[in-house]
Amino acid sequence: MSELYRPGVGYYRIGAGLIDLASTHNAQLDLFNQSKSNPRLMRVYDAINQRYGTDTLFLAVQGTEQKWTMRRDLLTPQYTTKWDCVLLIKC
Repeated sequence: MSELYRPGVGYYRIGAGLIDLASTHNAQLDLFNQSKSNPRLMRVYDAINQRYGTDTLFLAVQGTEQKWTMRRDLLTPQYTTKWDCVLLIKC
C-alpha cells in the first residue's frame, strides 16, 4: 500500500454502497413471488444495446418521453480535460 501514497497529494476517502447483492447460483426463492431475473436475457439485452447504441432496447416502463434532461448551459467545454474546472466537493 505504501507505493500508492505520494506525499503532498490530497486524497479523499470515498465509499460505494452495494445494495441488494445476491448470488445468481444460490437464491432464496419465494413460492408466491417468482423471480423475474433472467441473466441470459439480460446479457443479450446488454449486448444489443452495446452494439447498436444505448436505449436501442428498453423496458416499456421506461416510457418513450424523456421527462428531464441535464442542464448543460453552464457546462464548460473543458469539463473533462481541465482539472481546474472539475468541482471540488467537501463533506
